[in-house]
Amino acid sequence: MTQQQETALSGIRSTGSLHLGNYFGALRNFVRLQEILLTLLCCLNVSCTKWGGSENKRLMQQAQLFVELMLDSALILLDEVNTVSLSDAEKAEYTLLRVQARTNADRDLTTDTEIFQAWEYFIQKNNTEKATLAGFYAAWVAKARKDAALEMDCYLKTIPFAEKTNNQLLLGKIYYNMGYLDYVCNYNRRALSLANSDSEKAYIYMNMAHVYLKKDILDSAKYYLNRAEPLYGQSVDIYTLASLTHLRYQIEKAGENYQKALEYFEIYAQYLEEITEKRDQQVLMELNKKYDSIVLENELYRINSRWWKTVGILGSVILGLAMAVFITKNENKRKKLALERTEREKQETELKLEILQNLYTRHNNVIKTKVLNKLGIIKGIAFFFRRIDEKKEMTYKKMENLIDELISEYPSEKIIQIANEVYPGLTGQLKSRFQDANLSDRELTICCKSICGFTNNEIAVFIDRKKSLKAVENWKTTIRKKLAIHHYDDIGKALLDSLKLNETSENL
Repeated sequence: MTQQQETALSGIRSTGSLHLGNYFGALRNFVRLQEILLTLLCCLNVSCTKWGGSENKRLMQQAQLFVELMLDSALILLDEVNTVSLSDAEKAEYTLLRVQARTNADRDLTTDTEIFQAWEYFIQKNNTEKATLAGFYAAWVAKARKDAALEMDCYLKTIPFAEKTNNQLLLGKIYYNMGYLDYVCNYNRRALSLANSDSEKAYIYMNMAHVYLKKDILDSAKYYLNRAEPLYGQSVDIYTLASLTHLRYQIEKAGENYQKALEYFEIYAQYLEEITEKRDQQVLMELNKKYDSIVLENELYRINSRWWKTVGILGSVILGLAMAVFITKNENKRKKLALERTEREKQETELKLEILQNLYTRHNNVIKTKVLNKLGIIKGIAFFFRRIDEKKEMTYKKMENLIDELISEYPSEKIIQIANEVYPGLTGQLKSRFQDANLSDRELTICCKSICGFTNNEIAVFIDRKKSLKAVENWKTTIRKKLAIHHYDDIGKALLDSLKLNETSENL
């Protein structure tokens, strides 16, 4: 095989491997894309499920609030629930709410058989309260389907749960419905066997009498009325007596025995009069209680108002006194601070006057005298004191302004310039001589002024204006440490001895 053939074959192999590699790479990318899409779909499904669950829970909670009063709103909310995503517990809750709302709204219940599964679920979970409600509404569904036996069976199974919940209202409804159902389905003995006391039996007999009266079976109505009356015993109240008498009146009237009916009606009217009088007395007592309560509230309000008024007046007085004390204290503090500030300004002004006086009268230092003469400051100080004498009644503030005006004419740079003229190259020699000490510009300036014989007070007040004496002393302490000068030595003299400076021969 020639070299050209081998080259061509290797090119074909490389091209084929390249295409194959591209194919597998594209396949891997496709698989990864599928995995990413599946992951996103799972996350979306989980989030939608969670959102849907929370939305269903919110709708059912709102429907629970509306199920007794706003029935249409409750049913609209329940229709929006996604029943597919509900769990078994949520389905049972939803079914109970829906049947409860439909029953209270007087809707057709013949197709709402899911309530039986919900009832069985609550019984299995030993949820007494929900099992009672589910059994009660399951009986209504059985009634709608005209299955009296199933209806009675639902009531019988629900009674033990209702007794555990101590829901007397629901238990009374169950007994009433059972009593009415009993006559239709011939379950007299079974219903009476469920009664726990004579009053409950009397209630059942009364219901039976009403049912037979409606069915126009007057003998049975009288029989059960006579059975009910002695069961009430001595503790029978006027309301029960009125109910019994009115039932006898209705029975006699239905039997066209008008004489007896009139007698019972007169007795019933007397009971009604007593009930009305008793009710009026009760209303009057309630009104008296309300009146006494209102009078008491008004009296308490008056007392509280008087008390709060007294508290308000005392509070206002105390607040006024506190404000007066606070204002007086602040005013005294302000006056004290103003007095201290004036005293401090006075002391500072007197210090500056003393320094200027010393500069004007004392020239014992030759170097300082030469510097001052060359600056022309002696003439300036003399002119300053002449202005002071002309204005005898001058405040310290105005005197301070005159001093600042005088000092501003002789800046620190000018003093250093003249010091370099008196001692040629003073600043340069200090830098070269004490190069290792690494003196700052501020420290070099202090050294120059110390060589010229200026004191700490003169440097602080006259040369470095608005600098405290303590600051100048701290600078000199730092210079002593850097130049190894003893604390008791004069920096200016020590530097003169160290540098061995010669004054210029110029006649100053």
